[in-house]
Amino acid sequence: MRQAGKQPVEISGACDGALAIRAGGGSRSVASGAAFRLRLSAGQTASLFPSDGLNRCSLKLSSSLAPAGAPLTILREEVAYPAIAALDSRYERCPVPGPSGLDELARVFYAGRWLSQSCSLPLGSPRLLRKSRDGFNAKVEALLGAPLPDSAFDKADPELPLDFSRAPKLKLVYLSSLEFKADFSGRVIERLIRHHAALGTKVRIMVTDVLERDKDDALLHRLAADYPNVELQEYRWRADHGAPVDEQLSQLHKTHHVKMLATLAEDPARSRVIIGGRNIHDGFLFHKPIDLSRYPNLEQYGKTDGLSLNYYSNWSDFDIEFADPATVETLAAHLSTLWLRDADTNIARPFSIPVRSDSRRLPGTVRHFISVPYEDNHALETYFVELIDTARHHIEIVNPYLNLTPKLSLAIERALARGVRIDIVGRIDLKGDIGGKLLTALNKLFVEKYGDRINIREFKAPDVVLHSKIMMIDERLVTISSVNLNNRSFFHDLENGMTVLDPAFYARMQPVYDDYVAHSNPVSTKVTIPWAYRWLFSKGWVKEAF
Repeated sequence: MRQAGKQPVEISGACDGALAIRAGGGSRSVASGAAFRLRLSAGQTASLFPSDGLNRCSLKLSSSLAPAGAPLTILREEVAYPAIAALDSRYERCPVPGPSGLDELARVFYAGRWLSQSCSLPLGSPRLLRKSRDGFNAKVEALLGAPLPDSAFDKADPELPLDFSRAPKLKLVYLSSLEFKADFSGRVIERLIRHHAALGTKVRIMVTDVLERDKDDALLHRLAADYPNVELQEYRWRADHGAPVDEQLSQLHKTHHVKMLATLAEDPARSRVIIGGRNIHDGFLFHKPIDLSRYPNLEQYGKTDGLSLNYYSNWSDFDIEFADPATVETLAAHLSTLWLRDADTNIARPFSIPVRSDSRRLPGTVRHFISVPYEDNHALETYFVELIDTARHHIEIVNPYLNLTPKLSLAIERALARGVRIDIVGRIDLKGDIGGKLLTALNKLFVEKYGDRINIREFKAPDVVLHSKIMMIDERLVTISSVNLNNRSFFHDLENGMTVLDPAFYARMQPVYDDYVAHSNPVSTKVTIPWAYRWLFSKGWVKEAF
């Protein structure tokens, strides 16, 4: 419990089971049915630890502004939302075809591994979201029932009128993002979520704590304070006491990089899930910072470079939307394993287990994965190495960050030795990103090493940073994800994505890739890298942080 307001508040009442309370640097136990009282000043927190037998707390909140108090009931989630509790406890048995009838690529796709994955699902006809407005409007439409018109983006008024007459009735909203900014994008999405929260919809929001500024925090904390059915997790990894210096520093750069909006509707046909690379940030929507000076509670970005959290870049990205009700529910259930991870270790329970199937019909062509690399033994890295090792003809990649781990680098070397053609569309110059000069130097090191063997192209819009993460193999397999080809994604950051094994879907994606190629230029292999950066990145732990 956190007091988001400015006035001290007193909380009093009793619970139907034993309770432990940690607050103010101390802890105490309260017996079942016994009255207790605690006081929270502005910004203070208290942690409540219910016993297994506790289902309900009947409390009263009072302050100097409201001495009569207001009631607050806390219910165990399984009691308040039994359908969502069933979703949270879902566990899948994945039928895997016998390996004798599969080639190496299919075996890797269907294999079970330590990486958290869904079973293979029917692909259906997902929507490809290449344009910025399409990507944002897909989220709007999932919550509002209709997209915003072009005029709404042209005027860029975060308080524009919103017509909820066609909005779906939702049971659950999951929003997982690296960032949720207090700007036009964040305010519009927050207003849409408020509508559903007011109707009783369960809302779960996950963001990265270290990247949230004061106004971002205020926006989300007020939303959660106004609606008890809105739950907010601000992810922050904490090193053990006495951990080495590099591990202590990683508290600043281990982030929650899982990107997903999932909406479960009472009418299943209106459920949606959107996965890809976009965050809730105006840089994914507007070419330049818009004027928000009329709104003091929102961020007014400045054009900065370096390590400032007030950075602003225009990002070109890619998302994919699924509307099949069973797929949406499965992906929401899979995200629940991360939402309900162990608080101290960040370990999430397994979501699926492979079982041998004698069926000749392959069960589905798309799978979702979630990676917690420092707890799953870098399983995502192993998975990507296995995928690259299956390539026999062609690998096509769209990715802005090219700082390969040693194992991925060896996999690329093996592919080149087999005669596999590798094409990459990236963004070598990452000016505008946080730490852009450092990231640019890392990309140049990649060009220096591989430029004469890999066809590397640079996204040519000078003031737009490529942010898409796509990998395509042998005209059959496609990954669309949050995963950058850098050390961070495989050693530090929580990631997710979709893997599709289907030649027809590959054919749908080929024009998307070709469009990236059309908007790029060949990269010169002659690069200049300052000696200071060469020395800095010769330190393995430094390179691993990026």
